[in-house]
Amino acid sequence: MKNYHTKNNCVLCGGKKLLKLAKLKDTPLANSYDKTINFKKKKFPLELVICRSCNHVQLKHVVDKILLFSNYLYVSGTSKVFVDHFRNFVKKVINNKLVKKNDFVLEIGSNDGTLLKIFQQNKIKVLGVDPAKNLVKISNKQNIQTLNSFFNFETTKKIKLNFQPPKLIIANNVFAHTNELQEFITNINILMNSDTIFIFEVQYLMDMIKNYYFDMIYHEHTSYHTIQPLIKFFQKYNLIIFKVDKISTHGGSLRFYVKKNLKLKKLNKNILNKVSLEVKNKIHLKSTYTNFFKNINTLKTKLHIMLNEKKKFNKKIIAYGAPAKATTFLYHLDIYKYFDYVIDDNMLKQNKYLPGTNIKIVSNSFLTKFDPDYIIILAWNFSDSIVKNNRKNLSKTAKFLIPFPNLKVINR
Repeated sequence: MKNYHTKNNCVLCGGKKLLKLAKLKDTPLANSYDKTINFKKKKFPLELVICRSCNHVQLKHVVDKILLFSNYLYVSGTSKVFVDHFRNFVKKVINNKLVKKNDFVLEIGSNDGTLLKIFQQNKIKVLGVDPAKNLVKISNKQNIQTLNSFFNFETTKKIKLNFQPPKLIIANNVFAHTNELQEFITNINILMNSDTIFIFEVQYLMDMIKNYYFDMIYHEHTSYHTIQPLIKFFQKYNLIIFKVDKISTHGGSLRFYVKKNLKLKKLNKNILNKVSLEVKNKIHLKSTYTNFFKNINTLKTKLHIMLNEKKKFNKKIIAYGAPAKATTFLYHLDIYKYFDYVIDDNMLKQNKYLPGTNIKIVSNSFLTKFDPDYIIILAWNFSDSIVKNNRKNLSKTAKFLIPFPNLKVINR
């Protein structure tokens, strides 16, 4: 059984002209951590294509969403950086009067309920929707009402019948994970009224290209978003993007604000300027991706030379962070053989193995026991906090390796 299908149509516009941009190495599913070493783990194709009709970048092969999301080990609440990000977001929407006490907020892909809990603390009614049984159990235990479901038409009907119209509908880092985007927005539209604002965050493809974050390409991320294709997409549903914020999460993301296009207002100048910047940076040209992967191959060569040299001198090397993107990073660069351990603060991942490898995930307490000479940070978007929080646990000669945007060595 394949558990995936090959896409023939663009997820946004339905166009059939999908041009190949790059094929990465086949990899296991990024969040499919193992309890034991499993070198025979099933690998899936990882190919990037662009729609020549609307310029949307996406994966060519789509893995069964039940396989991807029914049991999920990424937990928002384990990261102080993300908790702070959510707190700032809630503060912003309240201060800007987008939501107030006793309003209703719906979050799609609510994970462990970290964001909704902050809204709830501000006397705002909340509901979450998430397909991961293990995470829904966590959020419901905290009295954050959460439906264990994909955001489909049946779930939409249930919400429409049993809850007041939402003032905000939020989908953070979900829009890139959803291959049925036309169905997704149809359902959003059903729940929206003239006062509802749909807010979603996505990792920004332009930042990914600029900083060589190729490891953001993995099977959960079926889409790689820019502004231009999304403008056209929402217009089809009588919706308008009225604001776009640039934010720092995941190495560079965008926060979109969408509402019903009742008065057919024109796009504001700020959004049009961002689109012009995408054109200027040639983000939709194949040559951009050819150069992008040439630089990735250069990084691969540099890392192999460096790590081989350190191993010759019996240096101890470990990795820090076991995010989903680590699987693409280790497989595509073929460097997983250099590490015996990876440290991660998420207890759900500890004592498991990175997908298809013999690299065991251990807790932070292991840092002092192993006393490594080099620590390569795979959760590079948290590099600053990882370096700062762990200096005291390392010997004076220990060094951190940060792979992006340029390979960098930092002394303890």
